[in-house]
Amino acid sequence: MSYSVFVNSQDITQFVISYTREKEICDGIGRALIKVTKNIANIKPWDVITIYENNQKVGMFYVSSISNALPPNSFDIAAQDGSKKLTDYFLGNILTPKNTIKYAKQLIEDVADEAKVDVVFNVSGNGAPVAPESQIGLQSAYDSILNLAQQSGWYFYFDKNNICKVGKLKASLSNIKKVIQDNEIISFSYNYNDNSLRNKAVVWGGFDRISNKQIFFSKRVTTPWDRHKKDIRSIVLSNGTIYSLSIAKYLANLLLSEFSKLNKEKSIILAGLHNLEVGDVVRISSFKITGLVTGLKVSVETGGIKTELIIDKRCPRLFGWFDWGKNPDYHDYVYVGTDGGGVKRKPIGSGGWNDFSSGLYNLTIKDLRIYGGNFICVADDGYAYIRDEDTSWKRLNHGSFFDSQGVE
Repeated sequence: MSYSVFVNSQDITQFVISYTREKEICDGIGRALIKVTKNIANIKPWDVITIYENNQKVGMFYVSSISNALPPNSFDIAAQDGSKKLTDYFLGNILTPKNTIKYAKQLIEDVADEAKVDVVFNVSGNGAPVAPESQIGLQSAYDSILNLAQQSGWYFYFDKNNICKVGKLKASLSNIKKVIQDNEIISFSYNYNDNSLRNKAVVWGGFDRISNKQIFFSKRVTTPWDRHKKDIRSIVLSNGTIYSLSIAKYLANLLLSEFSKLNKEKSIILAGLHNLEVGDVVRISSFKITGLVTGLKVSVETGGIKTELIIDKRCPRLFGWFDWGKNPDYHDYVYVGTDGGGVKRKPIGSGGWNDFSSGLYNLTIKDLRIYGGNFICVADDGYAYIRDEDTSWKRLNHGSFFDSQGVE
């Protein structure tokens, strides 16, 4: 395992004592902290730090600050990825036109262009319309883009080349970037809780010219974890650029789809360096867990190198969901168990039924379940079968069982 660190075009790897780099999709900001010896001179804010791991570029960061540190004769360099161009750039007073509808995508492009940030959208369409005479400016470019992306249910983050990626966080659970083996795991924890459980969404928008009222929508759902009728836990989204009641309803339903469920957040620390990014799907082999990387932290220290992954974390600006299919035109399938035809599947929205029965000894399916990336069925031969999308069905031997009459 190897790494290298450059400041501008200068290789400073030999002076690096340690470093960490981390990113969370919740805020879209990547950060790095590099501890170096004082042999290096003339590093200043906005210098470009580039990090390579296993000969692959993993990030570019702009120096934010340089400070003295321990041990003596060392100092810390704090840096931020391309999001620094957004957080440090404050816009003037920008108003959307009175009689012309502008859309989130166009305004994000305008703000990014003013802040000198390259932006790429990985989603079709123009996003939500923005309320006329909305004030976009008088705040940082980061806050402006956050509000505009939020009302379309979009996320954004900066890739290793500091291109701002905007769009839907949609990951196929079958498109697994890495299968994590036991010998790579230092520690693993599964936090199952209701810390971010919300059963009510409240959305405030801009001024509705039709009703002459401020846009407002509230929705309450019942969850199995409500303690009593007055157990109301609200999540509030207030965004003056929301143009219509229909958009407010859409956002409220998105929020409830994410937060009316219990947290199933996983944290795993791996030995060494791994070519992973937020938005990648990983599978933890021995735990049979498949999930989305929502946080990533790499630590390079004298005591060793480790990578920490946060999987399936929920946050108010993360509107992510999963699907099953590999086909980029469909991204989702319907699965059915048949009477004599095995298991079939078809893409949602198009296409016909395809066989999904490889490995089954019996084609009469009595029960079919899909959970956490695992497919499980029970056939008419009395056996249960298990598989994932990339393998064939495997029969599970049920061992020796006897009924009350002693019959096997």
